[in-house]
Amino acid sequence: DAVLPELTWNYFALGLSGIFVIVLIMLVHPLTALVLVIGVGMVILFLFGELWVFGIRFNQVSVINMIMATGLATDYVVYFVQKFMTVTKNIDGETSRDARMVRA
Repeated sequence: DAVLPELTWNYFALGLSGIFVIVLIMLVHPLTALVLVIGVGMVILFLFGELWVFGIRFNQVSVINMIMATGLATDYVVYFVQKFMTVTKNIDGETSRDARMVRA
């Protein structure tokens, strides 16, 4: 149990690095990949905060739940980032950021 927190931070850092590389290859836009990694990183930090606030013991079960949540957060954020990048025009012919967010 003493090694678990250190290993968890290392694995999450490696996971975020892998997410960045894969998204960078798939979407070919570094800023988009960075925004995605920041979003997923915020989810991870939020989950660590919830562990502390609710007094949940940090053990193997909570780590597995956090890994699952990281995968789900990645899927969710990739969906919105990909839609934001691929929307060309809305009904009125606008291509502004606000119009793209409404379409995504």
